[in-house]
Amino acid sequence: MDVTPAFRGSEAIASGRLTRGQLRGPGYLSLFRDVYVRAGQRLDLEARSRASTLFLPSGGALAGHSAAALWRAGCSPAEADVEFAVPGGTVRAQPGLVVHRGALDADEVTMRSGVPVTTPVRTAYDLGRRPPRVEAVVCLDALARAGRFAPADVMALAARHPRARGNQRLPEVVRLSNPAAESAGETRCRLALVLRGLPEPQVQYRIRDRDGRVVLRVDLAYPLQKLAIEYDGRPPYKPALDDSTLRRDEIGIALGWTMLHCGSDATHVRADQFAENVARRRGLW
Repeated sequence: MDVTPAFRGSEAIASGRLTRGQLRGPGYLSLFRDVYVRAGQRLDLEARSRASTLFLPSGGALAGHSAAALWRAGCSPAEADVEFAVPGGTVRAQPGLVVHRGALDADEVTMRSGVPVTTPVRTAYDLGRRPPRVEAVVCLDALARAGRFAPADVMALAARHPRARGNQRLPEVVRLSNPAAESAGETRCRLALVLRGLPEPQVQYRIRDRDGRVVLRVDLAYPLQKLAIEYDGRPPYKPALDDSTLRRDEIGIALGWTMLHCGSDATHVRADQFAENVARRRGLW
């Protein structure tokens, strides 16, 4: 990410590089107490998290959604707060910053591009214990894929930290996890089906032509019913499919498959309707 590094305002003033008035002007933006960047930069969660390490205490690490952002897991809300895990009371929460207190074991922290972060497994353990259930599974899927570990590996951390809040949620989250999904939307689409009683679909299924050649790979599939489901993330105000998607659908339809699509609203407000539509298409209920 090509951005000007964050800096401590007090240091810039002490060195004479900037005046207090300049810092308060339109050219600079305050991210945290005494932490500034030039105005006009892209300040996504990863950028804000990196900036916050200017006051990350010794023994601390970026955690939760901040760690997930640095692992490029693709499961964290863009507006999520920065998260610290710190061993003691040397830093306090402030607007835009959540502080989790408690020592981390040595094998639960690593360096990522020069920044201390919780490991993918520890990050998944932390996010997998938080409600709501669907988003916990989304995070476990994404981090298991990014960190190349088995979802069940988080249970070893639950045994290591038996009194941690939310441990009781982990077994179900692990049971529902499938890191073969290639995006958070695919996981939400799959869960919209299985949490409403439909059979578990196959993930990243390869459709072959009559000569056995792979011609399509679809996000979700019920092969016996020849029903394919693609997550395309279309918002409700954009119902039309693009030309490349239509061409893919034509290939599947020519081979006798029913091609369905899951937009972003189908995993939230219309999840019940989406699941019912899938079930009726091929008699899954």
